[in-house]
Amino acid sequence: MKLLLPLLLFSSSALALDFTVIGPCSQKPIAQTQVPVTSATNLGDLTVSTLNLLKVPFTGDRSGISSIANSPRGDDALEVLSDTQMRAYGWCVEIDGNQPAEMPDEVPVTTATQSVTWFYAYSLYDTGVWKDYCTPAWVKHSLAVCQADLH
Repeated sequence: MKLLLPLLLFSSSALALDFTVIGPCSQKPIAQTQVPVTSATNLGDLTVSTLNLLKVPFTGDRSGISSIANSPRGDDALEVLSDTQMRAYGWCVEIDGNQPAEMPDEVPVTTATQSVTWFYAYSLYDTGVWKDYCTPAWVKHSLAVCQADLH
């Protein structure tokens, strides 16, 4: 697994937040850096600009991310477990340890923000009910999502 650790240059007056991306198969980050925050922005713009700067491939835009580092998406991100159970995989995000309910371009990031962590996760569909929302995928280390060449 390739770990990206470029440290962005920033002025001594700018504050920086920790930006981390955790993939589907390990809790070890696949990308990590510090991002200078000099004024208020939003999570969507911050994410797109940081992934572009790190040259991490992604699918999505400021309003949502469906794939990072070639992670499975769409039908490839569904794992059928039985006639009544499946896991649906996708990207979740936490800002300072909290998962926002809004779309990324609606979530403010300010100079007080300390961390942004994107992580590949699943929700379990069990007999008509969605459970385990945003459980990190590395917890299960599913072959269905870990077979993909993510790097």
